[in-house]
Amino acid sequence: MNIPVKDRSKKKNASDILSILFQLYYNRGEVLDKTIGFQQSLDNYRTMKRLAKALGDRNQLLRAWVEVGYRLTMLGKLMEALAEHSAVSQDLSEDDPFEVSCRNDHCQAIVLRQLGRYEEALAVQERLSKIPDISEESRFNWLNSLGHTFWRMGRYQDAVGCFQQVLEWTSNGSNPVLQATAHNNLGLVYSDMERLDEARDHHQRSLHLRRELHDPGAICTSYLNLGNVMVQSDDIDSGLGLWEKALGISKRLGDKATEAMIENNMGEVSYKTGDYPKAADHFHKSLLMKQSLNLRSYLDTSLEGLAKTYYEMRNQPGYAEQCRHFGQLLLALDTARPQKRENVTSILAALDAAGDNSRGGSNGAAGN
Repeated sequence: MNIPVKDRSKKKNASDILSILFQLYYNRGEVLDKTIGFQQSLDNYRTMKRLAKALGDRNQLLRAWVEVGYRLTMLGKLMEALAEHSAVSQDLSEDDPFEVSCRNDHCQAIVLRQLGRYEEALAVQERLSKIPDISEESRFNWLNSLGHTFWRMGRYQDAVGCFQQVLEWTSNGSNPVLQATAHNNLGLVYSDMERLDEARDHHQRSLHLRRELHDPGAICTSYLNLGNVMVQSDDIDSGLGLWEKALGISKRLGDKATEAMIENNMGEVSYKTGDYPKAADHFHKSLLMKQSLNLRSYLDTSLEGLAKTYYEMRNQPGYAEQCRHFGQLLLALDTARPQKRENVTSILAALDAAGDNSRGGSNGAAGN
């Protein structure tokens, strides 16, 4: 039986309305990520998933399901996130949108990377590389993700190779967003390699492109990363000036996560210059912001900062206890990275060896 023209129009209008509704959920999730926090964003995508299921929209259900897993990762609930992404992988069929499978594999690799299960992350990314009909842009997004895994593994030359391929592909200006991202990522790797002139050059190129794109969030990231390189180069005033610019943008955008990162960086500078009370203030602010946003995966940097700062002030009343308190909080944190655990374990061992009433300067343990 043929559907009357009028009914077809109604059906099309209903479909358009639902498409707009689901897009609103995506837009709302991205805003919540940067403002109120990942828990609220998680709730948003869970609601979207239930709605898609009730409406029988498998495409949107799968997309929401993947975003649920990603927000669990950002909340530091890594095993829950891995379970969600594994379930999506098992549920996917050949008839489902290819983009959903790519996004899910990408997010699964991020979880595995954060868990330190690098070989498994590489296996997921290897699977993506073998898909024959992957779009060129998807392939280079994959290269960026693979480069991050190599970077975290300390395989710097492999990481540089991935990001350079993206840069070469985008050198004709075909995709300035990916080009800026590749420059930014190369800057991060060269910074870790202590090739600071090259790191500075790539971050400056990324900033130039992002200014042309008028993307305030990306500009903020470039100011932050370029500031890190300036501080690493002992040009602290320039670094602080760039962080202040980043802080101004993040406050205007309501980006609390970036604010927390900048506060933590300022704490590190104050710590290195020996202004321990100011360092403690910055680390406390950073910790409170991260806790309010449920950023469990990022708490370890602030907790380590507080532990080592209070260790330096241990001869003042109550500060040895504060050092131990924040150190133990970090050791109890299941998302704490191995290097942070090692540093704090050394600090607490030094504290116990010296005794709570020890006098004199640091024995070097807190400076690692």
